[in-house]
Amino acid sequence: MTKDDGLAMLWLLGCIPVVFIVVVTGSLVGTSMIHSRAESVADVTALAAAREIVLSPEPCDAAAKIAAANSADLVECSFDGPRVSVVIALARTGAMPKWIGKKKIRARAAAEVYWEVEADSPAAPTNE
Repeated sequence: MTKDDGLAMLWLLGCIPVVFIVVVTGSLVGTSMIHSRAESVADVTALAAAREIVLSPEPCDAAAKIAAANSADLVECSFDGPRVSVVIALARTGAMPKWIGKKKIRARAAAEVYWEVEADSPAAPTNE
């Protein structure tokens, strides 16, 4: 019997927890990144829809186009006056394990349009 007998088994038992921790940490970081991306896509979609409130009567069409351009689905879009709310669903991509979270990540965002009219503008209210 040599003094190295059983050493490989100890190394193996020591490496298994390290590999497990690396895999779980990587999966959680990836999940966090996809959530962050979904929130960003929702923000951009809401801003595009808010811009369209001023330009067209149907801002949700623009929201759907922006969501699709960012590989997301527009799940819900509503507007009331200058306020727009959107919900998007972004598919989980990459090597994310199936046991981490849902297949689609949802994110919600809202935007509101404010505009100021200069006093000498033709659209400014008058006291007449």
